[in-house]
Amino acid sequence: MPAGAGPVVGHLSNLTREKGLYIFLELLRRAEPEVRGILAGPVGDNEDRAAIEAAVRDLGARLDYRGPLYGEDKQAFYDAIDLFVFPTQYVNEAQPTVLFEALAAGCKLISFDRGCIVRQVAADGLVVEREDDFVTRALAWIDSNASFSRADRDSTRRRYADRHGAARASILSLFEPDSVPR
Repeated sequence: MPAGAGPVVGHLSNLTREKGLYIFLELLRRAEPEVRGILAGPVGDNEDRAAIEAAVRDLGARLDYRGPLYGEDKQAFYDAIDLFVFPTQYVNEAQPTVLFEALAAGCKLISFDRGCIVRQVAADGLVVEREDDFVTRALAWIDSNASFSRADRDSTRRRYADRHGAARASILSLFEPDSVPR
């Protein structure tokens, strides 16, 4: 496979150890050279900033650090990646919005099992048990799912849109029961 022809993995969060920064960087370092990464989000700690700077130096063109993203830049991030990696170890993680955003863009997901994440990921990726080696499991999954085609992306978008529509209808039925078609 030519350099750069592999999947593009992305991570967007508050870039801290708890939110999976170091695990994402390790995954990219251990991945095949064809795998590229895009990292985005604010950094508030000097140790975390130094880790990102070292990874950018070590990985060169394989890692694109974009900083905090909003609006169209955030959407461009999701459009540029094939796989959203969220190795959160945050104790109070519940139902991260970034996973919904990635699914809406058609990205596959890999995340640790926390809060409602297993239900968010559903059939669109891999959920790693907290006690498992995230990087090893994620790399094996990436290798076995090496094709991230446009059709796969479209299927992920459709599944997400269907789930989102059903959830909205459920909420509407609770608060405005007369407005739901029978």
